[in-house]
Amino acid sequence: MIETMIELLVILLILVVISLLVYWRREDPSITIYNDKFKQLQMNYCIAYCLAIFADWLHGPYDYRLYSDYGYDENAIAVFYEVNFVSSSLSGTLVGHFGDKYGRKYLCASYGVLYSLCGLFKTSSNFNFLMLGGISAGMSSAILFSTFESWYVNEHLTYQKFPAEWMHVTFSKVSFYNGLLAIVAGVVAEYVSEILNYGPVAPYILSMPILLLSTGYIYTNWSEHPSQEAHTENNDEIVAFSSLKFIFCKESILLLLGMIEMFFECSMYMFVFSWTPVLSEINPPLGIIFSLFMVAFMMGTKFYEFLIHKRYKPENILMITCILGFMCFSVVTILISPSSRNRYEDSKLPVYICGLCFFLYELSVGLYYPVMSYLRGRIVPEKYRASVANWFRFPMNILTCLALLWGNRSGRPMVSHASKFSIIFHICSILLLLATCISVMFGKSYANRMEDERLKMDIEAKQVATVTEIASKQKLES
Repeated sequence: MIETMIELLVILLILVVISLLVYWRREDPSITIYNDKFKQLQMNYCIAYCLAIFADWLHGPYDYRLYSDYGYDENAIAVFYEVNFVSSSLSGTLVGHFGDKYGRKYLCASYGVLYSLCGLFKTSSNFNFLMLGGISAGMSSAILFSTFESWYVNEHLTYQKFPAEWMHVTFSKVSFYNGLLAIVAGVVAEYVSEILNYGPVAPYILSMPILLLSTGYIYTNWSEHPSQEAHTENNDEIVAFSSLKFIFCKESILLLLGMIEMFFECSMYMFVFSWTPVLSEINPPLGIIFSLFMVAFMMGTKFYEFLIHKRYKPENILMITCILGFMCFSVVTILISPSSRNRYEDSKLPVYICGLCFFLYELSVGLYYPVMSYLRGRIVPEKYRASVANWFRFPMNILTCLALLWGNRSGRPMVSHASKFSIIFHICSILLLLATCISVMFGKSYANRMEDERLKMDIEAKQVATVTEIASKQKLES
């Protein structure tokens, strides 16, 4: 009875925070864009993406729990996660190539079908079906986290030719609604799984019609304008690998950004696997805890808007994000180390502090997504947009698999769950430290690039003004 009351109070707190955030989310008149075509494009992207991501968030709180309830141990569960990451890696490069070459609309529409298959497979406890579910989930995530954004950036910059600065507005709005839907998904998942007692498979079943609705909306409302550059690419060259050549041989700043993305998101995916067992000692309501994390995510998106409004540079925001993530995971690494666990053996305080660090880490993730989307949109050429994104996801997924394998094989049977994951958070801390160092290098390169572009635009503007002045004089003389 007391536990139920606490859960309801937490839900109430979440709803209050949501109400406050929605109130604060009212658009600032100074950054409101009065352009009907832009608003229509933004709405089409937001609706489709939000339906797709909401279904993905429904899986989040009970992914680990589902495998556990089916009777699989931590090593077997790690294998399911690793299959997901390997599938995403192998399919990602092909997904990116097909999206850049033939268009992204139908590829995004296929996401709902593929991820519905994942949910269908996970209704069975059979090992082979769960493996198939992991494979289809990996293919789906490769589409969700590269092709959707690539479609929008292409429509925004290449086809509609809107100013690049307007992308800040769209990506911050999408990130905000992303966090809002994640909170709702956590509460819904908790309700159908625990309160209605349908078990951890219920969110997967619930996500299927939402995914198919996303597919239908994309098919009927999105337009398709494939990159003309991709179509004119030399047929003798393997286009999928030409983007890799571009990263290493022609655009060093893109390599730096990709390394930050790889290290930050690798630590993020290891966190997805690890937060449940670390907090298991206090037996928390998973859906509610997940929703609280998503409140932090929303706060991060609002903080991003605040920093942009205060004229902070995107490259500096990215640096702040990496530093905050590193600090959070460093504290967790210390608290769940075997020596610390032995010192506080009878105390739950370290677990609660870990939960607070996870909350702050999710705030950094809320900062990360909009700033990374904006920087990718500014740097990555249109004809390589989806391919480049997936090339960086390839080593990220492989690195995540290796880290999970190493962490789980290092666990000893008599050690607590939290201590078994100590090595994983050591790796996460190192990766975020590397991301922080590289973000400093990227910040200097990006600032120099923006200054060069500004000078080039000034020179072109002066040339145009000079030509116009000469033409005017000649007209007057004649």
